[in-house]
Amino acid sequence: MRPPESCPQCEVPRTLRSLGYYERDVSRLMAKGFLRILIRRFRCMTCGKTVSLLPAFAQPYRIVLNETIEAFAAGHIFHSDVEAWTIHLRRYWKRFCFWLPHLHPTFQGIGLSPPPADPSTCWEGLVTWAGSLSGTTMKLTREYQVTLFGRYRCHVPNRSESEY
Repeated sequence: MRPPESCPQCEVPRTLRSLGYYERDVSRLMAKGFLRILIRRFRCMTCGKTVSLLPAFAQPYRIVLNETIEAFAAGHIFHSDVEAWTIHLRRYWKRFCFWLPHLHPTFQGIGLSPPPADPSTCWEGLVTWAGSLSGTTMKLTREYQVTLFGRYRCHVPNRSESEY
């Protein structure tokens, strides 16, 4: 796995060096329990900050997979994976609603009109903008170092969504 072309913090090109991996758990689709994955990390030789390459199917600091989060947001509450993670998913939704006012400047940057007051309409618009939660997360982290749940400067998307 190669590092990004430039550091997302200081934007200096070709300064990221391999730092290793760390383990992280993610939920399983259609099954209970977790799947342990390895996340690649790099350190910038200019600013000293670390960068982690997350797979497109996961959110920074969120255990539940994007596909399950999308199903919950779409109202598919009887999916087995949504039922298994409902407590977490409700917390994620509260976090999104809290974070939404902080996304207003991002809306202008990506060419969307200011977000409507209804969080569900905002969610739908943002996910539709990039085709999926994975695509939205990749575009937002690449350009603005934010997700729909908060600001995460040390994470960048690993690959394009189409590669997963």
